[in-house]
Amino acid sequence: MSSEIEFSLADIKILAGVEGIDVLIDGQREATLQFGDATTFQVEAGERTVQTILHGMLVRRSKVLTLFAEEGGHVAVVGKYSRFWGNINLKVVQGSSAGHRTGS
Repeated sequence: MSSEIEFSLADIKILAGVEGIDVLIDGQREATLQFGDATTFQVEAGERTVQTILHGMLVRRSKVLTLFAEEGGHVAVVGKYSRFWGNINLKVVQGSSAGHRTGS
């Protein structure tokens, strides 16, 4: 059975040179978004990883977020850009987040 991961990128005022942000689910590019965009992914239930790659003047990878998607469940993940660190911080904001953690 499948589960849903609802992914959104928080909007930011100005960040020059951003060409796109790839969203990776289990290491595979599933979408390319911009800040302020949102999309939903259908995934198999179980442990899943989410990561972003920001393409601009430099390429920046977020830390990997590991979460557990329950059968028939819904997990919401938000990515927020950190001007201090220069990359995107991923966070589970609702849903079956049991066992979610960030890695390298």
